[in-house]
Amino acid sequence: MNAFAGLARSSRVHWNESDSVAQALITRSVLAALQRHVPAEADFVAAAFDDQGAADTFVTQMAGQGSPTTTLLAAAPPLVAVVLCENSTLAQTVAVLAGAKALFDIRGAVHRHGATTKIQWTEHTWNPWVGCTRVSDGCTNCYAEREAPRLARMGKKPYAAVVRKIGGKDRWNNRVELNSKKQQYWPDRVRRPSVFFTASMTDIFHEKVPREWLVELHAVIRRNSHHRFQILTKRPDRAAAFYASRPDLAALSNIWLGTSVEDARVLHRVDILRTIPVERRWISAEPLIGPLNGLDLTGIGWVITGARVDGRAARSGAAIRTGFARSATSASPPGCRSSTSSGGTTRRTRSYASTG
Repeated sequence: MNAFAGLARSSRVHWNESDSVAQALITRSVLAALQRHVPAEADFVAAAFDDQGAADTFVTQMAGQGSPTTTLLAAAPPLVAVVLCENSTLAQTVAVLAGAKALFDIRGAVHRHGATTKIQWTEHTWNPWVGCTRVSDGCTNCYAEREAPRLARMGKKPYAAVVRKIGGKDRWNNRVELNSKKQQYWPDRVRRPSVFFTASMTDIFHEKVPREWLVELHAVIRRNSHHRFQILTKRPDRAAAFYASRPDLAALSNIWLGTSVEDARVLHRVDILRTIPVERRWISAEPLIGPLNGLDLTGIGWVITGARVDGRAARSGAAIRTGFARSATSASPPGCRSSTSSGGTTRRTRSYASTG
């Protein structure tokens, strides 16, 4: 196996991080193949070959192993063969024996539309509807508010309906819109047990969200008990009211209900969250823009923190996170432990996770 092998072996794939021009070319070819042919829930092996004969050998041999789908794409050169196979270790071996020059063993990867995410603490994002409204200082640099106009310009209809120009800048317009049917029922399409951040482009419990949307969302969650759904809201009061009226939905064991807390001024959200009888509660202290003195983690199973790492925000964020780590350690109830994960190019995230 060569230097390329296994470099993309992850449930969340970060493309083109290598300085190798050759690998970047192969990676782009593989990505093009995935977007056209590979279901998000599938394991697959992508192999690059120098000649058509080697690629044909790989395709023929994997077809004999009963692989559900095989696609051969000319990437001129090299040739890229993408094989869907539950036994990706076998596919790796066959690819190497057939003469693969580069190999990507990618397990459980999801690529946009449904979507590829670089959010470290989840696997997929699920946005059955989109749109939001700023409610506190933690919304000032909202990445979703920056992303929505770009998606609108790409012709994504629901996004065009939820943004407007204010003072020359794109902003939420206080509306929410249902996403496409495909996105509304995205978890139904994913067979592999997965973790869904619900949602990255809206607040599920926004004031404009009709009750029937919430009921339908929970119907999807109920029938997909093999998935875990990380619901995050800055409106835990609305979540509490909803679950009080539907205790059967609060009892769903695959719901992780969380709230965002950016500084001590919104710690009341944690107190409200604690009253909601869900199986797992969590906190997102991201972006962490101020101290969380007085934070009580009783009843909280998981905490993530993060701050943008550009310029002044990076320096202040580092100091704030250091203070948070100390307070989180002292405030953690029995059963909580801390763990860390490195960040992407624009922000770093630290995770304090329960052992359960």
